[in-house]
Amino acid sequence: MPPTNSKNSPSRSSSKLAHASNLRSAKPVQAAIGFRVKSGRAIAVVLGGPSSSPEVLARREISLCDPAVPDSMQPYHAVLDMPGQKSAGVIDRLEKIVRSATTASVTELVKEWRSEAYELRGAGVVVGSLGDPASIKNDHIRAHALEGQLFRSAVEGAIGKNRL
Repeated sequence: MPPTNSKNSPSRSSSKLAHASNLRSAKPVQAAIGFRVKSGRAIAVVLGGPSSSPEVLARREISLCDPAVPDSMQPYHAVLDMPGQKSAGVIDRLEKIVRSATTASVTELVKEWRSEAYELRGAGVVVGSLGDPASIKNDHIRAHALEGQLFRSAVEGAIGKNRL
């Protein structure tokens, strides 16, 4: 999916667009990336300006799975009906695919945004729940919780590898 920035956003006022444009056209803009993680994807935004009133300078959706491996979009759903030992091997393989795809996507995003004169100083992840998936009795709901945990930790690992 192509990058989307505030210049293309119809919901932004023209004065804010001009300010964001000025921020990007001068010296490198100190900014941070924020991630909202979903199953198999994340929405990433660049936030710049003063911490008291940050502005969204760019937005992009990235993939956290491998499109060539459809089960990597919902790895725990893929093993719902498998016996324990077989499912463990499949999960190990799919988790590695997710972590690799996530690292590649985040690295590409960071490289692109740094080339657009953003001085990326940090990153954060919006989290919906930190509950323990093991405490969920329903297998299907637990699969969702495990996937949330996996994709979130994969993004956090990729953030670390990119020194943010």
